[in-house]
Amino acid sequence: MTATPDKGTTPAAETCPMCHSGRWDAAARRCPHCHHAPGGPAPAAREEGAQAMALVLIVSKNTRRARKRALWAMTRREAQAVCGDPRTSGRSYMLTWTDRPGVEGADWEWVPDNGSLDPVLSDLGVTPRREWAAPQATAL
Repeated sequence: MTATPDKGTTPAAETCPMCHSGRWDAAARRCPHCHHAPGGPAPAAREEGAQAMALVLIVSKNTRRARKRALWAMTRREAQAVCGDPRTSGRSYMLTWTDRPGVEGADWEWVPDNGSLDPVLSDLGVTPRREWAAPQATAL
């Protein structure tokens, strides 16, 4: 049995395998809490999505910027690995990523890379890029 704040105890088989929420919908195989859906898109679509480009942004605590601050461009899979590494956040900053950053200059801008995260990039085998090629719209 697993304790959940909203429903008391729930059999382990009826909890989300990702977040262990008691809100897991076993029939739909979807969690409304964390949006986990095992299986999801077809493997080819997942692989294509993982290779899509993403922009890694740096966010600082207690600062307001007119534009988002971009450090690197890389694949979505690489961005998830870099941003998920505990060494890429501190007391006053964190890294995040997006595959829809908006317009360069209007919504975001490149900021200097001071090299402090080079060991993380090296350990993960990631070679970041400093150019953004906006995804091309596909014809229907």
